[in-house]
Amino acid sequence: MIKQLYGTKQGMTQAFTDEARITMTKIQLFDLSVSKIITNEKDGYSAIQLGFGGKKRNSSKALKNQFKSIKHAPKYSREVLLDQENEDEEIKLGTTILAKDILKLGDILNIQGTTKGKGFAGAIKRWGFSRQPKTHGQSDRVRATGSIGQGTDPGRVHKGKKMPGRMGSKTYTVKQAQVIYFNEKTNEIWVTGHIPGNNNGLLRLIIKSHKTPPKLVGVEQETEKPENKEVKPKEEKPEIEDSINEEKTVNEKQDEKTDKKEPAKASKETKKDETKEKQATKITEKKPQEKEGKQ
Repeated sequence: MIKQLYGTKQGMTQAFTDEARITMTKIQLFDLSVSKIITNEKDGYSAIQLGFGGKKRNSSKALKNQFKSIKHAPKYSREVLLDQENEDEEIKLGTTILAKDILKLGDILNIQGTTKGKGFAGAIKRWGFSRQPKTHGQSDRVRATGSIGQGTDPGRVHKGKKMPGRMGSKTYTVKQAQVIYFNEKTNEIWVTGHIPGNNNGLLRLIIKSHKTPPKLVGVEQETEKPENKEVKPKEEKPEIEDSINEEKTVNEKQDEKTDKKEPAKASKETKKDETKEKQATKITEKKPQEKEGKQ
C-alpha cells in the first residue's frame, strides 16, 4: 500500500494531556481514486495517478476522457511513485483508497505545503534585518538595506546575498509531525505543531514511522473501538399475558381508589352519629328538670 496522503488545512486548535498543552493543526484528508496506472514496461517507471478533491468545474472533454475510469474529472490529480515492495500489488483502475486503510493513530508524518505569499518585501521583513540609525543624515534611510558589497575588488554583488524580493509562496516541509487524533468517519486528523500554508491549502502527507500517541484529556478517540459486550436478549412475553397483566393493574388501581374513598365516607358517617347522640342526651337531661319545676 502507498504511504502518501493528501488533504487540506482546516485551522489550528489545542489539546491537553496530563502533563502539558499541545498546539495542533486540523487537516481534512481526501479519499484517493486511482485514475491511471503507469507501468515500467510502457513508461519506464512504475507509478499510479490519483484523483481527489471532488469534481472539477468547467472540465473539458479531453479531461473527462482522461479520467473516464473514475467517471469525472477531479479537482486535483497527482502521481505517486511505487516502491519495489508495492510494484507487485495488484491495483485496479477506478478503485478508491480510503484514508483509514493507510493512516493510523500515532503515525509520524512529513507534511509538505506552500507557504503564504507576502508579495514584494524589504530586507527587514524578509530577512529580519535591523534598522539604521535615525541621526547623522539617515532620517530617510532607516529601513534601507545598506551596503551590499565590496569596492573595486571583486566589484560585484555575491550570489545569494540577502536582499529585498518576493516573500513566501514556497514549498516547505514540516518533519516529525505526529497524528494525535483521527476521526475515521469524517477523515479529520489533528497533527502536532504548525503546518505551512493558508486554510484550505493543499498538503502532502508522507508516512515515515509509528509511535504511541499521548492520551488527550476530554477527547474520545474514534479509532479506539469499545469491546463487544454480550447483551442478553430480553425474553418476550406472549401478548395474552401482557393483556391479563394490564387488566390486573387497572383493577388494582380502581380498588385502591375505592379503598381510599370508603374510609373517608365512614369517618363522616361516624361524626354524624356522634353529633346525633350528643343532641339526644342533651334533650333527655332537660325534660326531667322541667317536670320538677311544674310540681
